[in-house]
Amino acid sequence: MPDLLDLARRLLEQARGDEEVEVYVAHGRQNSIKDYEGEIEELTAAESAGVGVRVISAGRQGFSHVGALDERAALETLLEARDNARFATVDEHARLASPDAVEAPVIDLWRSELVSFPTDEKVALALELERRVRAGDSRIRQVVSSDYVDGFGETVIATTRGIGVTSRRKGCYLFVHAVAGDGDHTQTGFGYSVGRAPAELDLEAAGSDAVDRATRLLGAKKARSAKLTAVLDRRVTAALLGILSGPLSGEEVAKGRVRSSQGASGRRSVPAS
Repeated sequence: MPDLLDLARRLLEQARGDEEVEVYVAHGRQNSIKDYEGEIEELTAAESAGVGVRVISAGRQGFSHVGALDERAALETLLEARDNARFATVDEHARLASPDAVEAPVIDLWRSELVSFPTDEKVALALELERRVRAGDSRIRQVVSSDYVDGFGETVIATTRGIGVTSRRKGCYLFVHAVAGDGDHTQTGFGYSVGRAPAELDLEAAGSDAVDRATRLLGAKKARSAKLTAVLDRRVTAALLGILSGPLSGEEVAKGRVRSSQGASGRRSVPAS
């Protein structure tokens, strides 16, 4: 694989005098193992890579991307972005960010041991997770799937304004989906464990969580109507926060869909729609 930052900088060298250019380069890989009824149902390995380019000239923006890290293809992507900018509507606010001289925090999300972790041990984790769930409670009728997934990603952003940053991360997780039953009553539940390296995964936590969630509502009845305080499960809370944060993304702010963070009334920012 080429050095991602060097590739981005070589593209920036092709910028013309009146252009602002932003280059995004990414490379990633993911491995996935799915177990069903004690056997491996699916084992996949996928890799992705690409270059995205944004060109701003005379208030016009052009974008282009390619799903490869070949330098010739990346140069053609720059030429396409430049050509696309010629047909864009003029936007007086279109510009790239400038460095703010604030030193970025160092966050270590890379674990080299994940690279050398053998595939047969990944398979063993998925199989053991299913075994623990089935043994966790006699009311567990089925394990829909027991999965092990890992992957890594490397990204680079470089601009003609002097920004050149890189990031890389690795991670893995276990996930299990169980079905429990008592008579005609059936419930489902799932559990998971997440880590940067396999040693950080907790088989016991993932398995017991799935068993608990699948069995704890067996025999439950509908509650009477009442006005009560709602206490949200942490997973529900995370889902709600994900929905609310969407309208506050950088893209939505750039498109003017979010009001300024501090208006005349002193109120905090809210989505415009």
